[in-house]
Amino acid sequence: MFPAGTERTQDAGGISGSLLIPWNFVWRYGGNRVFVIGSFTRWTERVEMVPLEGDPTVFQVMWSLSPGIHQYMFFVDGAWRHDEQQPHMMSTYGIVNTLILDQDANHVHTLLSSELPGNRMSMDVDHENFRIV
Repeated sequence: MFPAGTERTQDAGGISGSLLIPWNFVWRYGGNRVFVIGSFTRWTERVEMVPLEGDPTVFQVMWSLSPGIHQYMFFVDGAWRHDEQQPHMMSTYGIVNTLILDQDANHVHTLLSSELPGNRMSMDVDHENFRIV
């Protein structure tokens, strides 16, 4: 009924029955303890990331996201960080967040992909015409 790798459940936004897409969050810049936090957890839950086997400087975690726009940051050894190699934007509070624009439930995306160019985005995004695949 649903593409492989997707599931129907309740997301952090409380939308029951929404389609969720697995997303691999990756931090490639080292650290001792790395977490990801974002709009998909209502900015309240830090999701702990684990070092990649064979490369302790790369951390990752898989998380199910509803299709759409999500902002997130990494919490690395007590400091807030964003990935400058990924799309990012300035929040209304002047904080730079990494950005996910996704409406395609047929792909498992990874932030290690070299296909995603780093660029700055404004909040004014035409959601119908702009997608990162």
